[in-house]
Amino acid sequence: MTFKELCKNVAEASGESVSKVEEVLKASFEQIISGVVKGEEVNLPSFGKFVSRVRPSHKGRNPSTGETIEIPERKAIVFRPASNFKDQVK
Repeated sequence: MTFKELCKNVAEASGESVSKVEEVLKASFEQIISGVVKGEEVNLPSFGKFVSRVRPSHKGRNPSTGETIEIPERKAIVFRPASNFKDQVK
């Protein structure tokens, strides 16, 4: 599903205009991103959680040369779906 399709479906389900839904979804996504960038846990009940985690540095291997390399520490974004979300997917 594309962003446009999502907006259209939400507009039909809510009775709002597509442009209004698009505006609200964009603002919602911006707030989720802003929260995760600040290091906050963004919890959306019945949907899931977005968190930022630090992955520690570790040793890896260059697959083409076989050389051992040091992979630096980095931040990663993690999404954990809510249990009812997982149950619906099953």
